[in-house]
Amino acid sequence: MISFLCNRLAEFLCEKNIIAKDEKEIYIYGYEIIITTILGAVLVFAVGLLTGRFMEAICFFIVFVLTRQFCGGYHSQTRLLCSITFMLCYAAVLFFNSVLEPIYSWFIHLLIFVPYFAAILGYAPIINENKPLTDREIVINHNKSIVISIAWLIISTLLLFYKPILSSAIDLTLLVIAALMMIEILKRRREKT
Repeated sequence: MISFLCNRLAEFLCEKNIIAKDEKEIYIYGYEIIITTILGAVLVFAVGLLTGRFMEAICFFIVFVLTRQFCGGYHSQTRLLCSITFMLCYAAVLFFNSVLEPIYSWFIHLLIFVPYFAAILGYAPIINENKPLTDREIVINHNKSIVISIAWLIISTLLLFYKPILSSAIDLTLLVIAALMMIEILKRRREKT
C-alpha cells in the first residue's frame, strides 16, 4: 500500500515536470522511508500514551533513529518486516524497562552500556548494501557513532539520578541497537558459508 502511494505520488510529480523521470525511483524510495518513519513514530507514541510510558517512547524513538543512522545494523527485506522489527524492538524495550524499573542501578546501567559500546567500537558502521559508503564516510560514521554513544552515556548517567526509568529506556534501546548490529553480522557470516 505504501509503495503504491509513493509510486503514484512520484508519477504525479513526473507528469507535472516537478521531478525528472530518471529520478522517480529515488523519490519513491525517499517517500517510503519518510512515510514508514512517520508511521513508526505514530505507533510508538500511541503505544507510549496507551501504556502511560510516553516519555520512554520519546527516548526510544530519538535514541533509535539518531543512533542507527550512523552505526547501521540489521535491515529487513521489506518495509513491512522493517516496521514489525521496529515495533518488536520497542516492545522489548518497553517490557524490559518495566521489569528493570524497581531494580535499576549503576551496575545494570554499566552492564547494558558496556556491550553496546564494545559493538560500536568494533563494528560500527555496518554498511547496508542498498546504501554503500565510501572509506571516508565509514570513518566519519564510526566517529559519529562513538560521539553519539558518549553523549547517550552522559545523558543516561545524569538521568540515572533524576529519572532512572528514562536512563533505563535509553540504555535498553542502545542494547537493542547492538543486538541488531550483531544479528546483521551473524547473518552475513552465515551467508558466506
